[in-house]
Amino acid sequence: MMAESYRPLSKKRLRKIEGILGKARKTRNINIRISEEVLLELKRRSQEEGVPYQTLISSVLHKFVTNRLVDERAISRSLELLSPRLAEWAKLYQRSNKRFQNTLKSLAQQRTFITSGKKKFVR
Repeated sequence: MMAESYRPLSKKRLRKIEGILGKARKTRNINIRISEEVLLELKRRSQEEGVPYQTLISSVLHKFVTNRLVDERAISRSLELLSPRLAEWAKLYQRSNKRFQNTLKSLAQQRTFITSGKKKFVR
């Protein structure tokens, strides 16, 4: 079924796509000085993750430059600061939800009363 929807690429478009893929695959060897302690910790963590340590280093650097590296301490601190507020918001939500449910019940009762044929006004 997919073969029917296949459209050949123009040579220009194909070259452009191949160029993008080529850049993505391109790597460069670099030398870096790093403390022995940090290197040992990187190797230990790479074993835990099941990847070579150089791949782990590359991954961490990639996450850093793409703003996807997460600082767990900052997140923990933010959660500590937010948790009292979250509890307050949860209580407010429960109260407002209860009021909303009560309003719905009241409206349903009024509708039932009005449609039952009785000639009374409902406030």
